Amino acid sequence: MKKVLITFVALLLVNNNVIAGDKEDIVNQIKKQWVDFSNK
Repeated sequence: MKKVLITFVALLLVNNNVIAGDKEDIVNQIKKQWVDFSNK
């Protein structure tokens, strides 16, 4: 679980370097994956 959390934080940090337009899509994708993971 800790590894997943670290990966999640790393992805968020990467998102900060992404152009704002793409950022929304990526954040939504991560949220979707996060929800899918949480439901397992």
